[in-house]
Amino acid sequence: MTDKEKGKAFKAERQRQVKRGVAIQKDAAEEVTRQLRAADQKIRAEMAGQPSDYKQWYLPRLQQAIRQAIDEHGAAATAAVTKGADAAWQAGIDLVDKPLAAGGIDLVGKLPAIDRDQLLAMKTFMTGRMEDVTATTINRINGQLGAVIIGAQSPGDAVNEISRHIEGGRGRAIGIVQTEVGRAYEAASQQRKEQAVEEVPELQKQWRRSGKRNSRPSHDLADGQIQAVDQPFMVGGTAIMYPRDPKAPIKHTARCGCTSLPYMASWEVKHPREKPFTADERMANRNKRDVADLRAADYSDWAGKTIDRKRHATGEIRTVAQLPESVTKKLAPRGIAPMGTDIVIGDRQLLHMRRELHVKRKADALPMDLLRSLPDRLAQPRAIMLDRRAKEPTLVFVIKVSGQARLARVVVKLGDMDRRMAHKRGNIIVTGSLVDKADLADGNAYEILLGKL
Repeated sequence: MTDKEKGKAFKAERQRQVKRGVAIQKDAAEEVTRQLRAADQKIRAEMAGQPSDYKQWYLPRLQQAIRQAIDEHGAAATAAVTKGADAAWQAGIDLVDKPLAAGGIDLVGKLPAIDRDQLLAMKTFMTGRMEDVTATTINRINGQLGAVIIGAQSPGDAVNEISRHIEGGRGRAIGIVQTEVGRAYEAASQQRKEQAVEEVPELQKQWRRSGKRNSRPSHDLADGQIQAVDQPFMVGGTAIMYPRDPKAPIKHTARCGCTSLPYMASWEVKHPREKPFTADERMANRNKRDVADLRAADYSDWAGKTIDRKRHATGEIRTVAQLPESVTKKLAPRGIAPMGTDIVIGDRQLLHMRRELHVKRKADALPMDLLRSLPDRLAQPRAIMLDRRAKEPTLVFVIKVSGQARLARVVVKLGDMDRRMAHKRGNIIVTGSLVDKADLADGNAYEILLGKL
């Protein structure tokens, strides 16, 4: 296979394995929810069968029935968590082995089984935490029953409060699933990476954000970070070997949904750096808007240093925009399938456009402040058009320029690759210029896919 074919197979299998890991955690959480809600229903039925006069309640028998319901379904919930940990452990190993095998590197028989002592310790810890949830829930329920017996609370209110305590226990149990089952997944994956790098020296790891609505800003900022297998990620100023690392502070581990991906620099990777936020993510969450602003500031600093020749071009690229879903849908009937949704620009393209202004002094060169603020400007284009004259699928982003009668034209080739780049992938900005509106209004040359001139 060529590197491109290896990369494609590697990415596809890696994505399948990531989805599998997420599904295991989801299944465990759903089973915990089912068991605790079943306990709630049993307790409600038991309470409903009590005499209307609470003074006639036989409290010890009622408490025993409630404890039995909680213990029975709590034990089933605990079993679901430990079963999920076993499945997650194997899935963490497969997150390394199977994508590499898809790319032509088969490690079967070359690597020993990873040490399961850590998994056993994790399962013991999980069991203890789940038992603590059960005990706490029972104690709180007993408190509600006692309040009824002394006349401080009505039976109806007690039922509602008991349900609330069970739901609170469910929330804590789900937190255990999200943290501890996910920890087993990542711990196994890290161990396997450490073994695999002996056979595959170029193997690295990459932090990938969870995509949760209320994720930690520091984890979102770490998204796309690449490290050697034996080196920690730097997340919010903290060294973390892998997501949910037990050595990391709890503020970074509780309910974290991030993943440490196996990464092969020599193979084409869809997102070599951060995974851009969608418009919906930015609209729904202030933290994500703040992170997007920080990324834009980081891009501006990088672009400014490149343009001002304070750094040499190395083939590095940055993600600056995403193709709107409405545009990709309109391209599909035309047989055009972009390579993902990311739009990138390389330092060589920036220097090319700088020369247009500073060396050739062309009147139609893009202003430098626009190049420094491309993420913001491309997020709100005046129009996106398909260039009908181009030999290869090409889009034109049209941007209004303050103080200019003319419009900015930013040209994006879909599926284009510059093999001198450190990371090879498509949808790259190749050039840009200022043009008259009339030049873009030629329907034979351009088709408007989004917006208007």
